[in-house]
Amino acid sequence: MTFGAARWSRRVERVLSRIPGSAEFMADWREGVTSGRLALWSVQIDGEPQGGLVWDVEADGALTVLAMACDGSHGASVASEVARVFEGMAKLTGAPRLRFWTRRPGLRRMMAGQGYINREIRPGPMWKLERDMLDGQQ
Repeated sequence: MTFGAARWSRRVERVLSRIPGSAEFMADWREGVTSGRLALWSVQIDGEPQGGLVWDVEADGALTVLAMACDGSHGASVASEVARVFEGMAKLTGAPRLRFWTRRPGLRRMMAGQGYINREIRPGPMWKLERDMLDGQQ
């Protein structure tokens, strides 16, 4: 599994539309990516684009995954790999925390097993999962 910079496309929008509640955020993600305010990565498996993820560095310095989806049954595998990559980025950049937003109970449980703490619940429900980094180190 690899990741690479991507451009907004109908395919990306189709994949991200599988995220529960995505209709509420799709226009913001699209505008954010096309304006350069948010980053979009392609998720590639065996060299083929299979999904996408939208991420940001928020005002508090947190590396934040706003949206993530992948074709097929690669969800848990993608989430674990994204967390690993973002942990490495945090170490390199000194980011104080990693943050994932999700509506998926399974992802919430899996991330809790990796040391992420639920810091907020919004209606839906939607969870804000965070892992503090100590001076960019964990």
